[in-house]
Amino acid sequence: MSTSELHHMQGTIGFTQVGRVSFLKNEIHYSLIAQPKMIRCPCCGSANVVTRGSVYRKFQGVPLETKKFIFLNVKVPKVECKKCGIIRQINVGFADTKKRYTKSFANEAVKLMMGTSIENAAKRLMISWHTANGILQSYIQKKSAKNRFKNVRRIGIDKTYIGKTK
Repeated sequence: MSTSELHHMQGTIGFTQVGRVSFLKNEIHYSLIAQPKMIRCPCCGSANVVTRGSVYRKFQGVPLETKKFIFLNVKVPKVECKKCGIIRQINVGFADTKKRYTKSFANEAVKLMMGTSIENAAKRLMISWHTANGILQSYIQKKSAKNRFKNVRRIGIDKTYIGKTK
């Protein structure tokens, strides 16, 4: 898979494929590094930064139709910002903070969970039930974050109580 195919399928814009691709049983591993334009402060966005080493992070990408699982091994640089003084890893645009899967993987997982149970989707995607449930919960929170009840004055609920009983 070329760099442009990785950009389109996995959303890895701003990162370049380096080295060889590793093929293991039903897994394909790609190595990626950040392009110089991506190396910015994660807090203030300043380009006035100094790199202070790097960390390798492994992300699960969208699986291929041939039941091959994609893993992205990314060398994420740590930067020291001269403007705000922090030292942190740069933002990885194709994955949410503290997640081990890509945003495109999460979107595919949600599509799969809409048609099957969480347990079946988790088995098919090679993730735990808790991870699959977390993906679904964050999707629901994002969708319900819009204030849909802006003009509602009263809500009537029949025979439902959430809370402690006496």
